[in-house]
Amino acid sequence: VLAMQRGSVTLAANAYGLGRSIYMAGCAYSPVNSRLLQRAIHWCAGQKVALSENGIADDPNVEVAYYEAASKILVFNNSAEPVQTTVRLGEQELSFELEPMGYEWRTL
Repeated sequence: VLAMQRGSVTLAANAYGLGRSIYMAGCAYSPVNSRLLQRAIHWCAGQKVALSENGIADDPNVEVAYYEAASKILVFNNSAEPVQTTVRLGEQELSFELEPMGYEWRTL
């Protein structure tokens, strides 16, 4: 059990044998909860690569779409505030400054 609210489990994780499971309850959509769900899915899948090396922005308000075959990346700010963030793709570290609800395409 990772979190409880008013005596009820809201977040739990378990590893049993070769499998893993996660239970989440009452999580309204937010960028932080979305990132938590993404990390939980990676953990359940047993992925050992850190998310920070997998085309994920440091800021949970920022979405990333990486098109490896085209060597292009789209970074989109989902917030009403300007953001500065870093995206790591393997050994590459890319910095972005995005306006509110702004985006940037970049050829790698």
